[in-house]
Amino acid sequence: MTRLFGSTLVALTLLSGGALAAERTVRLTVENMTCETCPIVVRQSLKAVPGVGYVKVSMAEKSAVVTFDDAKATVAALVEATTKTGFPSAQQQ
Repeated sequence: MTRLFGSTLVALTLLSGGALAAERTVRLTVENMTCETCPIVVRQSLKAVPGVGYVKVSMAEKSAVVTFDDAKATVAALVEATTKTGFPSAQQQ
């Protein structure tokens, strides 16, 4: 009976995707930030991506640090979001 319950619990966890999701943090280099409002626009574009939790944008460093749920968002989606608003970005290696 215990073995059946354990197997069922594992199966439900895998089916729900809970075991596959992970929080991830990346740093993006961001181009074209030239004024005080640019980081605000970049931050808003990144926060609009589903799964994004934390965003910190630095105009001085021309970068953005983004924490996101990798089951809901991808680095490609983050790059696309900033690029569509006029701020091309790329993941720093």
